[in-house]
Amino acid sequence: MNTKHFTHFTPVIRAFNGDVFSPGLHVATEGRITVQYAPFEWVNPDAKLVIVGITPGETQAVNAIVEAKRQLLTGANALQAMIAAKRIGGFSGALRANLVAMLDRVGLPRWAGIGSSIELFGRKADLLQTASVLPYPVFVDGNKRYNGSPPLLRSPMLRSMVLKQFVPIVQALPSAKLLAVGDVSWETLNWLAQQGEIDSKQILGYLPHPSPASQERVNYFLGRKLKADLSKQTDAEKLDRMRQQLEQALTHASAAA
Repeated sequence: MNTKHFTHFTPVIRAFNGDVFSPGLHVATEGRITVQYAPFEWVNPDAKLVIVGITPGETQAVNAIVEAKRQLLTGANALQAMIAAKRIGGFSGALRANLVAMLDRVGLPRWAGIGSSIELFGRKADLLQTASVLPYPVFVDGNKRYNGSPPLLRSPMLRSMVLKQFVPIVQALPSAKLLAVGDVSWETLNWLAQQGEIDSKQILGYLPHPSPASQERVNYFLGRKLKADLSKQTDAEKLDRMRQQLEQALTHASAAA
């Protein structure tokens, strides 16, 4: 495991005070887009499932850096700190409960041979690799989390991040299945498959983004809200297709295992 970047940022991690936007964590800038560092590089070689988001948000970055700092200050080496940071930070915060509920809804536990998807973030963490098509935290206009605008594939910097940092993660896990969360991640996975960068057979499907900002879509996906009660911004038919296709893909994958 390459610890080069982590080692470079270790002094800043040790002194971290909660400011993800610290100049000491700056990685790159392109126009309105800024990339900051957080320790999300570790790849779990035993992963059976890769859950793929678009980019770690501020909450996830803070949680990962705080855990890395705690590990370092208690005597852990770089690799140990990176593993702990990844497992604590990945899809952490308010969105994790939504993610777990949706994974349970589509039958992921049966496919994975576990009781509940929450185990992927605990005693069955060895089955999971959390990832993002943009592995480091990306922000727009200073402190706004990147959500796909400006378009990812039109940005040379972001496209390079996908190809040089995310693709190697997938290539290191050729037997793992990929599950996207959110449209941008799903579209990026499919583009990579079309380009021959990843194997399309690894892609299971995708879920609505689990962020509380997408709560209406999540609630409908989970059956907690009726179609008649949805706002015009929520496409019920699309969500139905997402759920059905993912359920079928998991059933087929289980049958083929």
